[in-house]
Amino acid sequence: KSYGKSAGLKTNVVKKIIQDAQNTIWIATNAGLYFLKNDSIRLLENIKDNNSIFFNSVFIDSRQNIWASTSGKGIYKITRSGNNYSVKNYLSSDGLSGDYVFDICEDDKKRLWIASFGNGLDLFDASTSTFKNIKQKDNLLNEVISLKMIKPGKLGFGTRSAGAYILN
Repeated sequence: KSYGKSAGLKTNVVKKIIQDAQNTIWIATNAGLYFLKNDSIRLLENIKDNNSIFFNSVFIDSRQNIWASTSGKGIYKITRSGNNYSVKNYLSSDGLSGDYVFDICEDDKKRLWIASFGNGLDLFDASTSTFKNIKQKDNLLNEVISLKMIKPGKLGFGTRSAGAYILN
């Protein structure tokens, strides 16, 4: 079955799809963050002006929090309680190194790695709600657009113009 504009999305440009433990499918698009439940697509209404936000990625951490990265609006943490969602938006004013975020992943220590485009990597410690910026002297390494934990202790990341890297 196809899910696009005719099914309720504002756009047919889908950046990332992921499924949570409750079998809800999350869809990050260039015009909002949507979820698919019981064969019905809905815009997550808890995010102000959601349908005008360019979402790059959506990720589910080990605690079942949903994290969505954006171009210009930082990251959103979405927490489910029953059928309700609460949303927290993290921006550069909260310690994030930049508001253009392309990807998020989690390491074996339950820390989030955040690809903050133009500003390197951010490491988010959920227990303290603090960000640590990891920036390289070479600006090419600061244009991170994709992240993946390859195995415990090794983070793989791709850049816009400097190739792929493995960080120990």
